[in-house]
Amino acid sequence: MEYNPDKASSTLPLGARFSAGYEPVTLDNRTAVLTARVHQDDARVTIANDRWAFADCTSTPFPGVPARRMICLQDGFDTDHIYELTYEAKDPPVLGLGFAATRDLVAFLRHGGGDAQNPLGDAIRSTLLHGSSQSGRYARGFLSLGFNQDEDSRVVFDGMNPNVSPARIALNIRFAQPGRDSGLQHIEHHYPGTDAPVTWAPSPDPITGEMHGLLDRCTATKTCPKIIQTVTDTEYWQRGMSLNTADAGGTRDLQIPGNVRIFHMTGSQHTGSVPGAAPSKGICQLLSDPVSYHYTLRALMVALQDWVAEDKEPPASRYPSIAAGTLVAPDPATFGFPRIPGMKFTAMHNPRTVLERGPQFNAAELSGVMTEPPVAKRDLTVLMPKVDADGNSIDGVRPVALQAPLGTYLGWNYRAAGFGEGDLCDNTGAFIPFAATKAERLASGDPRLSLEERYGTHGGYVAAVRKAADALVAERLMLPEDVAGAVAIAQRSNVLR
Repeated sequence: MEYNPDKASSTLPLGARFSAGYEPVTLDNRTAVLTARVHQDDARVTIANDRWAFADCTSTPFPGVPARRMICLQDGFDTDHIYELTYEAKDPPVLGLGFAATRDLVAFLRHGGGDAQNPLGDAIRSTLLHGSSQSGRYARGFLSLGFNQDEDSRVVFDGMNPNVSPARIALNIRFAQPGRDSGLQHIEHHYPGTDAPVTWAPSPDPITGEMHGLLDRCTATKTCPKIIQTVTDTEYWQRGMSLNTADAGGTRDLQIPGNVRIFHMTGSQHTGSVPGAAPSKGICQLLSDPVSYHYTLRALMVALQDWVAEDKEPPASRYPSIAAGTLVAPDPATFGFPRIPGMKFTAMHNPRTVLERGPQFNAAELSGVMTEPPVAKRDLTVLMPKVDADGNSIDGVRPVALQAPLGTYLGWNYRAAGFGEGDLCDNTGAFIPFAATKAERLASGDPRLSLEERYGTHGGYVAAVRKAADALVAERLMLPEDVAGAVAIAQRSNVLR
């Protein structure tokens, strides 16, 4: 288990986020190991066993009250360290049953027909599955393990939208931890789910060379749904999204099946800011990315519904590619970011490594029993979306905010002092505003045009927003009813006022 607290605490739960964690076989911690390190790649330093306990110290000083689902540290857990606990646990539930439960419930509601037990009767004509982040990973795992076919060989979901989820969730595993890999942790390299395959069509496994894809089972049973995959800049910079569409060596684009569309919602971050929300720093060095992907996602969800219910083709995929020259290596020296005053572009992306998890683990199935810790086998080539002169991604669906930008919008951010300073700020993008006037820009040495040079006046900015919104509506990448809201946000802003 890995911990990276966002606030100091004497006691932490054994689980993460919404999972309770696993009880240790014994509260005697002499066979367990607790380590600490500041940065992701630092050596782990073992904490002496007499300085921590399986206990609750929230009300009682160390060694606290013995507790089977808590861990207590004598000097307390701080926000500047990553803590890693390895111990022998017991009583793992069969979490993979959740896939079967989803399949059976939806199949019952959809195919129940006139069955008196089905409250919906035969009212359902088609079914859609949407999941964001962990639930999007759930959708990919559900599909790859063959659960989109019910026990009567019928289709369960006709359409799927795995959003901001370029990997699978690790559920069909002994001692699975569905709450791991959460937003306030460092980007954990050992967490399973990014194991191959991450591609829709078959591609070579980086270890065995065998061909696998997420659609293998549903293709064989003719139960594949129509899929619209949506991702942000963060998925490229922090989650290895390029491996969904390019080979592991970063040399060529992969073929995307006809039932799949992929959309890069350019300029936005994993957590999806609310339209008009003000950026903040939190535990990061830079302001968070304020670009909202909700307008784009809403339009694409309607497109998925129309594709499934009416067989109306959705817009063509929009994502960066090697062939177009818009998916490139993230070398800070050659990538092309503008020289923004005060910014150092280093360690901007999260690398990916193929891990060997032992003989009882099946990576293609993301199933089995893992040996901990895993063994690193080889590094994969992770590519990034090419940027323009402002530092903004070129390819993909460029929303209103990128067609009428107020600054540079990044898919990554750095952690602030006291929070593992310099490491990537998990799941968070960044915003670097433009200068307001040409004079301010020249005085600071900023190569990016100022707001004044771009729009002239506040009214010019509002007009640019309206023009961009209308163009997106024409491409079915924004809903007509969302235009007024986007324009109103621009009108209320203090841009060039």
